[in-house]
Amino acid sequence: MYLQTVEEQNKTFREISWMQSHLVRAPLARIMGLLPMLSEAAQEKEKAEIIDYLKVSAGELDAVIHQITEKSAAIIAKYPAPDESE
Repeated sequence: MYLQTVEEQNKTFREISWMQSHLVRAPLARIMGLLPMLSEAAQEKEKAEIIDYLKVSAGELDAVIHQITEKSAAIIAKYPAPDESE
């Protein structure tokens, strides 16, 4: 039972790690690339378009962070830390 618990936790932690290194990185990289473009944009139409792209990327980043939080909370709820007073 203990080994199965550890294996399940490790699987979830690997999933979270992959999400952080891939799914978080993509929208963050786009945001980081768009920000300098925003400060250099001359026309309002161009600025508005860049802001729209920033909103999309920020929304994607928020969604991934929520997924990571849910996975983390689920594993913590399923396997709470032992009570140290025992």
